[in-house]
Amino acid sequence: MLMRRCVNPVVDRLLRSRCHALAGRHTVLLEVRGRGTGRVFRVPVSAREDGSGALVIRSRPGRTWWRNLRGGAAVGVWIGGSRRTGSATVLEDGQEPRVSLRLD
Repeated sequence: MLMRRCVNPVVDRLLRSRCHALAGRHTVLLEVRGRGTGRVFRVPVSAREDGSGALVIRSRPGRTWWRNLRGGAAVGVWIGGSRRTGSATVLEDGQEPRVSLRLD
């Protein structure tokens, strides 16, 4: 709860600013639209390239933000201080879900 209410808003602003590098080179801001509410959620996550041009995000145990991406979804991603769009797919083949992002 502390992360979501206190830390995430600070990281959110940092990743959308010119000072985005302070958050680390693998930290990106993922914009996800809630399926039920239609509300946009911004989630700071760690992403790595998988070699095929996709970004892969691993969710920490107990997190549920990725559920809005089941079945595929359009997303916004803040990388390097600029916003890009793409599509996300949830990969539930292991114990922890992963999200694969393809940027437009």
